[in-house]
Amino acid sequence: MKKVIEIIIRSILIIILFISLLGFSILNIISKTICTENYALQKLEETNYYGNIYTQIKSDFRNYIFQSGLDESVIDDVVTLDEVKEDTKKMITGIYNGISEEIKVDKIEERLNNNINKSLEGRSLTPEIREAIQVFVNQITTQYEETLSKTIYQNDIYKYYSKIENIVRNGEKITIVVALISGILIIAINFKKLFKNIGFLGIPFLSAGISCKVIYAYITKEIYIQHFTILNDAVSITLREYLLGIVKEISKYGYIYIIIGTILIIFGNIVHGKKYHSHKKNNHPEKKMKIRSGNLSQ
Repeated sequence: MKKVIEIIIRSILIIILFISLLGFSILNIISKTICTENYALQKLEETNYYGNIYTQIKSDFRNYIFQSGLDESVIDDVVTLDEVKEDTKKMITGIYNGISEEIKVDKIEERLNNNINKSLEGRSLTPEIREAIQVFVNQITTQYEETLSKTIYQNDIYKYYSKIENIVRNGEKITIVVALISGILIIAINFKKLFKNIGFLGIPFLSAGISCKVIYAYITKEIYIQHFTILNDAVSITLREYLLGIVKEISKYGYIYIIIGTILIIFGNIVHGKKYHSHKKNNHPEKKMKIRSGNLSQ
C-alpha cells in the first residue's frame, strides 16, 4: 500500500513539474520577445523595416501627388530615412515605457512648402489654389503620421502590453517556484533511492522537450506564417520574422529539455543500477556463509 501511494504521489509531482516546465518555457519566450524592447528593435533592423516603411511612405505620398496635379519633384527629400528610423524608435520606446510620443512634422511641412514654392515660382496663385496646396500639405503630413503610427497602434498596444507583462513576470516566478518544489519532492520521496528518483526527474524534462518540438512542428506545418499579410509590406515582413523568431525559441527549449531529460534518465538509472548490483553482490557472500554454517552445524 505504501508503495502504491508513493507511485501516485510521484506521478502527480511529475505531471506538475512537466506543466511547470512547459509553462515556464512559453512565458519566458514571451518575456524575451514580445515583452522586450530590444528584441523588437532588433527585428526591425534585421528585416530592414525602416527602409521598407520609408519606401511605403514615399509611395503613399505619390498617390496624393497624382490627385493634386503638382509636379512629383515636390515630395523629393521631404522625409529622410533617418527621420523615419528615429520616429519609429521613439514610438517603440513609448509603447514599452508607457510614454505618449508625438511625431513632429514641422520639418516635413517646411520642406514640402519650400519645394512647392520652387515648383510654382513665377506663377500667380489664387486663394483657391493656395487653399488646395495647404490641403495637400496637410494630407502629406497626416499620411506620414498615419503610416508610422497605424502600424503599431501605440496607445491600444500599451494597455494590453502592460497587463501581459505583469502576467508574464508573475507567471515566470510562480512556475519556477512550483518546478523547484516539485523537483525536490520527487527526489525526496524515497531518499534511499536517490539516483532512481533522479531518473524519474528526467521524465518531465523529456516530456516537456517533446511537447515543445510537437508545438513547433504543428505551428510550422499548419500555420503559414510566411503568408501572413497585414497593413503593408513593411509591417508584414517584420511580423513574419517576429513570429518565426518566437517559434524558433520554442524549438530551442525543446532541444534543451530533451537533452536535460535524457541525461537525467540515463545517469540516474545507470548509477542506481550499479549501486543495486553492488549491494546485491555485497549481500550474496553473507547468504552463502549462513548456508554453509547451517550445513556444518547439521
